[in-house]
Amino acid sequence: MEGIIYYIDCGEKDYYVGSTTNTLHIRERKHISKMKQYPNRRLYKTLMERNIELKLIEFKKVIYYSIKQLRFFEEQARLNLKASMNEIKCFQSKEQRREQKRLYMKEYYKRKKQEKKDLENNL
Repeated sequence: MEGIIYYIDCGEKDYYVGSTTNTLHIRERKHISKMKQYPNRRLYKTLMERNIELKLIEFKKVIYYSIKQLRFFEEQARLNLKASMNEIKCFQSKEQRREQKRLYMKEYYKRKKQEKKDLENNL
C-alpha cells in the first residue's frame, strides 16, 4: 500500500509530522475539522496564535505493509525534521506508550488542578 508522510510548517522552525493513507487534501480537511473541535491542542493553538494557515506539505510517499510500518516511517521523518509540534512520538513500543500516557496524564491533572485554583481565585 502507498502512504504519504507530510508535515505542517508552524513557523519559527516548528514542524508537525503526520501520515495518511488518503490524499493530502482529505487529511487537511480532517485537520481543519479537528482544529475547530480541539483549538487548544498544541499544533492548532500555535497555528492560530501565529496566524498561520494550516497547510500539509508532502515529505515523501512510502510503500508500507502495515499501519505500524507507516507510523515507523512517520517517526523517522519526525526525527529527521526535528518536529517539535507532535505531542507524542509517531511510533512507540507498548512500554513507551504506557510511560508517555502516564506522564501526559500527570501533566494533564496538574494543569487542571491549576486551572481550578485560578478559577476559584477569580471568584
